[in-house]
Amino acid sequence: MALFGFLVLLLVLVTSLRRVTSTQLRKPLGMGWALNGAGRRITLEKIEAERCPVCGGKMRYRNKVTQWIDHREPNGRKWRETLDQVPALICVRNPKHWAEIDPAEDAET
Repeated sequence: MALFGFLVLLLVLVTSLRRVTSTQLRKPLGMGWALNGAGRRITLEKIEAERCPVCGGKMRYRNKVTQWIDHREPNGRKWRETLDQVPALICVRNPKHWAEIDPAEDAET
């Protein structure tokens, strides 16, 4: 049973990495790291941006949620359903300062 679970997990990982390479995307992982599929090869890269042009704070590369639905259950539990995310450079000092980044900026034609 554990072998089957491992094989399913491996299949999901390979499929997602194949999608990144076939579409030549840059996918944020967190803490400024990203997977880059440019040139149909997987590359792990550190995204370091300049300082925030508005306040001079440090910028981080991650997925920013732009659309969501807030849900409230009858028992009082609240949760948020994410509808849309975009890769963006977000200011650490003030999260209202952010710039959307093209995820396929360096893609080959």
